[in-house]
Amino acid sequence: MKNIITIIIVLFLLAGSINHLNAQRRSETLALGLSIGCSAICCLNDCGLPLALTFTPSLGHYYAGSWSTGLIFTGLRVTTLMAMSYPLLPDDTADTNTGMVFTCIGICGFITLIEWSLIPTSVEYHNARLQVKPEMDIQNGEYALGISYNF
Repeated sequence: MKNIITIIIVLFLLAGSINHLNAQRRSETLALGLSIGCSAICCLNDCGLPLALTFTPSLGHYYAGSWSTGLIFTGLRVTTLMAMSYPLLPDDTADTNTGMVFTCIGICGFITLIEWSLIPTSVEYHNARLQVKPEMDIQNGEYALGISYNF
């Protein structure tokens, strides 16, 4: 009777853990969709171009839990925008240089393409960190639940 109760408890624990793990897994398609889709939607809006050039391309990394990578790429784009737009600030001597604007957008686009190529790796890394490994030896009456988290 003791073994039957133990097996039932372990099975309930496994069922809850497996459901929890499936809920924690991230989708590469959704991560790329967030990054590309939100950027495209922001580009369609007149006021959304700065947002599309800075924050929204990193949404896939934020979704995957890779905040450091997302913040690095967001920082690179913000730094590029600040450095390239400094001569464009309203001043008596500053003229709007369209070549500088297109160069800035091109550099931000290049940084974004590199970032989008790294999003599937971030999602895979997130999904591989947490693993539950059940072990049951009914003959010897041994039951174990191994949980590993890789940093």
